[in-house]
Parts: sequence; structure tokens; C-alpha cells
Amino acid sequence: GNKNDDSFHSINYLIKVDDEGDIIKVVTLPDSVNNNQRDGGFAGVAVGDDVFSDKVVVAFKEAWNDESAPRLGVYDMLEDTWEFYFYPLDPSESPLGGRVVIADIAPLGDDAEFLVLERDDQAGPAAAVKRIYKIDLADHSPNDTVEKTLVRDIISDLRAEGGLIVEKVEGMAVDNTGDVWIVNDN
Repeated sequence: GNKNDDSFHSINYLIKVDDEGDIIKVVTLPDSVNNNQRDGGFAGVAVGDDVFSDKVVVAFKEAWNDESAPRLGVYDMLEDTWEFYFYPLDPSESPLGGRVVIADIAPLGDDAEFLVLERDDQAGPAAAVKRIYKIDLADHSPNDTVEKTLVRDIISDLRAEGGLIVEKVEGMAVDNTGDVWIVNDN
């Protein structure tokens, strides 16, 4: 397809597999949401704790079409329903412009609290946004724009290693001690 065409060519799936790797459920977004889709699909998936243990949260990489912010989709595994929230991305701060997207989402193990990894599409000296934020979906109602709290700006951490600041910090996990692990795909 045309690289400048923002229409989608395949829908996003939420796929549940058992411990042997067999697919046991495939979930799609409601048609009303799929009809608004563009190329940037899901950026991460997480399952909450306690109150949110029967819910799967998917982070949309960026806003779709006429929406002003990317969605966080919450799929209720028991009710087979979706609810959506909106996530306020930081603006681009790079001298070269570019865009900021959600790179991943990870559960904090405390009900509906999650970490969200944001990144810009710049590397090296032009990189400006590589940040981890905390959100609590329990503080919001569906269709709200969530509030976020900065946990850490990791630009200085990336710079401290003496190498090039990578563009794509893309995966994030929180271990059982609370340490955060991030990977890149450059």
C-alpha cells in the first residue's frame, strides 16, 4: 500500500492462548472503533490486578483519524465488552519535530495502576521524549482523558551509557521487586 495512506489494511486482534500456545479466543474491537482505525495499532497489552484482574488493557500507539488522543481499550473478559479511555500524549519537543507515541503499557500490580512508556520518533541529539508515566484507571470513567504522573524521564539514563540515544524504546515490564525493564528494537 501507499506509505502515506493512513487507512488500515488489517484489524488489530487481542489473542488469548493457553499454556501450550493454542489459541483459545480471538477478540476484535467493536466495529465503531475499527471503522476509525489507521495504521498505528496496538502498542501494548497488560492485565491488571485485583479489581482489574478480569480485564485486559490495550494501548493504542497513537490517535486514530479525528480523535485528539490515543485510546486505552479495556476489554472485560467476563462480560465480553470494551470500554475506552483517552491518553494525553506529550507534545513533540525535538528540534526536528516528529511525533510522540505510546510505546508500551505495563501493570503495576495494584488494581488499575499501570505504567505507560512514551517515546518520540527521534534518536541521538534530536531525541527529547522517552518517558514513563503512571496512570490509575480506577480514578476515571470510560471516555475520560486519564491523568498521568511522570515517574521518570529516561533520556538522561540513556545518555549516561555514553552511546547514542535510541529512537525506539518499545517494550516495558515491571518485575516483582518493582524494577522496570525496557527494551529497544533499533
